[in-house]
Amino acid sequence: MLERWTTTINAHNMEFFREAPLIAAWELWKVRNDKVFQRRDPNVAIWLAKFKNQCILQSVRFKEDLRPPSAFG
Repeated sequence: MLERWTTTINAHNMEFFREAPLIAAWELWKVRNDKVFQRRDPNVAIWLAKFKNQCILQSVRFKEDLRPPSAFG
């Protein structure tokens, strides 16, 4: 996984790709908390939707030419 992430960062040279794994981990942590505290069953589709949404929200911080392609949209 680390190799894939490093390759992507180097290939695209976009700051956003440095943050995507952090966003994924944060959303995973929230799924874990829902399981522990709310007794909700983990759902990959919901996690992925929340991950994509958070990526879109975070990409607003970058200049337009530094944003990732709209693959998340």
